[in-house]
Amino acid sequence: MARRWGQRLAAWAIPIVVMLGAAAAVLHRGAAATAHYVLPSYGQVPEFSLTDHAGRAFSRRQLQGQVWVADFIFTRCSGQCPMMTAELQRLGREFARIPSLRMVSISVDPQWDTPAVLARYAQAAGAKTGRWDFVTGDAAAITRLCRDGFRLSSDVLTHSTRLVLVDRGGRIRGYYESSDAEQRAQLRRDLARLLKGSS
Repeated sequence: MARRWGQRLAAWAIPIVVMLGAAAAVLHRGAAATAHYVLPSYGQVPEFSLTDHAGRAFSRRQLQGQVWVADFIFTRCSGQCPMMTAELQRLGREFARIPSLRMVSISVDPQWDTPAVLARYAQAAGAKTGRWDFVTGDAAAITRLCRDGFRLSSDVLTHSTRLVLVDRGGRIRGYYESSDAEQRAQLRRDLARLLKGSS
């Protein structure tokens, strides 16, 4: 009887050991893949010359050496823009202890969104100057920046709803649909990698 029970236990134990070994191998490969994962690069953000919500000159040079998240909004938008702004608010809170994170919201409606208008919008969003800047400027320059620099739609009525992740060297490293929960989660993972110095 004892011998039969021993044989049964062995018959059950062997497949379980094999499965556990296979699972460990998969986890090891997954961890190795994650460790060696490199974010894609979608090109360099070109130089630009705009004006921030405090009325001061704002250019790409002010973001050099910092990781930043950009979006394109307009203050009269009642659809996706408030949701994107709320998402940047959350990012600001979640990464509050990391000073090298910047956020930049670029208006695609510069005729309406003057620095004064953007200042009120920034205040309502709880944005801190030097941490989260709302910028405006020449309409043609913003169109070129949005369309050619960031490769996004620049029409005020059909502007992009994607958030853009930019590394310390000014390279675009990711696009994330702001309405997609998984993509928002991926943004956080990629952002954390860049802030830690990983590529």
